[in-house]
Amino acid sequence: MKLINKLYIIIAITLACLAYSQIPAFSNQLANQNIRIGLFFNSTALPQAQIKASNLNILNENNSVLGTIFGDASYTVSPVNKEIILLDKTYYDLNTALIEIQTSGGLLNNNFVYLSSDGYKMATYSIQADNVFSMINSKNIGLFSSAGNPIIVYDNSMKLKFSNSDYQKHIEIQNKPYRGNISFQLDSSNKLTVINTLPIEDYLYGVVAKEMPASWNKEALKAQAISARNYAIKNLNKYKSLGFDLCTTQNSQVYGGVDAEHVNTNKAVDETRGILAYYSGNIADLFYHSSSGGKTENSENIWSNAVPYLRGVEDPYSLGSPNDYWEYKISKSEIENLLKNKGKNIGNFLGVRIDKISENERIIKLTFVGDSGETTIEKEAIRGLFGYSNLKSNWFTINSQNIKNTQSIVSDSYIAALNDLQLFLNKSESNKINGYSNRSNNDIITSQDYLFQGKGYGHGLGMSQYGAKKMAEQGYTFDEILKYYFKGIDVY
Repeated sequence: MKLINKLYIIIAITLACLAYSQIPAFSNQLANQNIRIGLFFNSTALPQAQIKASNLNILNENNSVLGTIFGDASYTVSPVNKEIILLDKTYYDLNTALIEIQTSGGLLNNNFVYLSSDGYKMATYSIQADNVFSMINSKNIGLFSSAGNPIIVYDNSMKLKFSNSDYQKHIEIQNKPYRGNISFQLDSSNKLTVINTLPIEDYLYGVVAKEMPASWNKEALKAQAISARNYAIKNLNKYKSLGFDLCTTQNSQVYGGVDAEHVNTNKAVDETRGILAYYSGNIADLFYHSSSGGKTENSENIWSNAVPYLRGVEDPYSLGSPNDYWEYKISKSEIENLLKNKGKNIGNFLGVRIDKISENERIIKLTFVGDSGETTIEKEAIRGLFGYSNLKSNWFTINSQNIKNTQSIVSDSYIAALNDLQLFLNKSESNKINGYSNRSNNDIITSQDYLFQGKGYGHGLGMSQYGAKKMAEQGYTFDEILKYYFKGIDVY
C-alpha cells in the first residue's frame, strides 16, 4: 500500500513538472503571435491614406505574399466609388499582371488589376473599353500611384495587407513608420479604417517608451514591459467588432510605432521576452497608472468585479512624485453645463454630496443635487464627467464655503432648506486631503466655485509607474516590483 502511495506521489510530481516545463513555451507562443492595432477608425477614419515603401509587398489575409511592386515610392489608398469594368483577361499570378500593366502603359490608360476571390483581372473605368467581361459595383479599395493612376483595386472583403519587402525599413502610413503590415477596411461611412498588424513583441517596442520614460531604471522598464505584454495578450479582440485588437490611445495602451522606440525600452522588452504574470495559473490583467498618491485601490471600487490580485496596497514609493498633490477649480455654472451635456436633467444645479468613500480613501459615489432632482455618478465615471486630466484621480475632497445638511431638506422645500442652512467649512489643513470624517453622507456642499484637492494620477489600480521607478532606484527587481503591486501573482 505504501508503495502504491509513493507511486502516486511520483506520478503527480512528474506531471506537475511536465506542466510547469510547458509554461515558458506557452508564454513564447503567445508572445510570438500577431496583434492588430487600430491606427485610424470611427471618428479618425481616413477619406484616403498615404503609404510609402521601398518595395511594396501585397499580402493576403493569411500573410502570404501575392505580389510586389518594386521601387521606392509613395502611394495613395482610397475608396473607389466608380463603376469598375472587368476586361476579358485573367491572370493567375499577381506579379505577372502588375508587370504587364507597368510595361504596356496600362497605368496611363487607367487600366489596372482587379483582385477578388475569383482571381486577378485586367480592369478599367472606361465604358468604351473593348472586350468587356462584366461590371462591378461592390465596395472597393484602390491603390494609386503618386500620379493618381490606379494600380490595383480590390474588393473590401479581400482584406489585403501591405508591407515593406525589406523588414528593416518598415512601411510608412501618413508619414509615420510601422513594423509589420498595414491593412484597410471600409467603414459604414465609406472611410478607411487603418490597421497595423505585427508580432506582439514588436508592438511592445512602440508601447513601453510611450508609457514610461526610457531614461528610467531598467528594472522599472522591465516591469512596464511585462505589464504591457500581459495587458496586450489579456485584451486581444477588445475591438473585435471593428476588426482589430487594441487602439493606440490610453483606451488601450499608448502606441507610437517605430518613431516611439528607444534602445533602452527595446532592451527591456527583449530581456523579458515571453515573460508574463500569472494568478492561479491564468494570465493576469496587469493594470497600471501614473501615480497612486500613496495608496492603490481595489478593483471593485474602480470598476465592477473584485479581482484577487488587484487589491489596494500602501504605496510610500509614489510619494513625492508629480501629481502627488493637485487642485482643480470649477464653477457652479460649469458643473451645471457638464451635467446638461451628459443628459443629467436635475434642473438648476444646487450642490454636490459625497455619498461613499472607499477604504483607500477614493470617492466611489458622488451625487449632484438640483431643484428638480438629483443624479449619482460612480467610480471612474466621476473623472469622466470632469475630464481625466482635470480630475486626476478619485482621491479628493471638495472644499467650499458652504455645507448644507440634506436631513433638513424636505421634498416640498428643496431650495428653502438649502438657503436657510449656511455652514462655514473649516479651512484647516486637515480638510485638504484627509478630512473625510468631518463630512457625513448627508452633507451637501454648495458654492459658486468648487475646489477639488486630490492625490495621485490615474485610476489607482495595480502598478504605480512612479512607484515602480522609486522601487527600482532602491534596488528592487522587476518581479519584486510586480509582486508588490499585484498580490499573489507569479512571474515567469
